[in-house]
Amino acid sequence: MTPRVINEPHIDRRTDQSIRHGLCVCFPDDVEFYSKTRGWNQYDPHITTVLEQGGRVIAHAAAIDKSIMVGDKALRAAGIMNVFVLPGFRKKGYAHVVLRAALGEAERQGFDIGFLFCKEWLAQVYKTSGWKKIKRPVTRVVAGRERPLRRHIISLYYPLRMKTLPPGDIHLGGNEW
Repeated sequence: MTPRVINEPHIDRRTDQSIRHGLCVCFPDDVEFYSKTRGWNQYDPHITTVLEQGGRVIAHAAAIDKSIMVGDKALRAAGIMNVFVLPGFRKKGYAHVVLRAALGEAERQGFDIGFLFCKEWLAQVYKTSGWKKIKRPVTRVVAGRERPLRRHIISLYYPLRMKTLPPGDIHLGGNEW
């Protein structure tokens, strides 16, 4: 299967609805939210990648365009969000396919790094695709106040234009996505 990369202003209504349906299936605790939008924490996708079968989206990954600070350097991060593979299509490598496509497009657009957040058990899946665990403080902003990233959330980065992260703590300049 070949992934389809969509720059967000060009997404059609059918694809949008199919992605939101998949998000509702894969994230049942957030059905009320995803039935209305594909964004998260007020961040809307910039790049969307999908695998489709029979006219429906079976796998998806999106990326936001986010400026973050690492030490004293501003980096353009492709913030990966809303990765899913529908039940029945899992364990076939489809998540890696849509992630590679999203990261390839981010690299073409000049992003410095890929960046994502996940739980510990899922970090192992991403590491097999070249993602690297971040072992330094990550600060987010919630309701105008700086806060550390929640303890159960793991931060990972993927080298794009920059092959390693500069030294220093990471500041997201907003909430995580």
